[in-house]
Amino acid sequence: MITIQNAQVYSTQGSMAYQIEYSNGTSIRAVESRGQIIRNEYKTPAGWKQAGKAYKVDHSKRRQGERIKAAAMEFCK
Repeated sequence: MITIQNAQVYSTQGSMAYQIEYSNGTSIRAVESRGQIIRNEYKTPAGWKQAGKAYKVDHSKRRQGERIKAAAMEFCK
């Protein structure tokens, strides 16, 4: 079973990043800009790569970026 090993919430150049590291060595993060645009990224040896398209946060939907953000914030409590 893959579990969350570590989570971090930090700022990057005017945006907030919500990063999760899993027990299998995978690292993902959701980066939310000031304009409520959120994008998902995963870590490769070459650096962070975007997964999918960036989208505007809509609080009536629970998309992947919001789930990553919620999981990171819950782990950091």
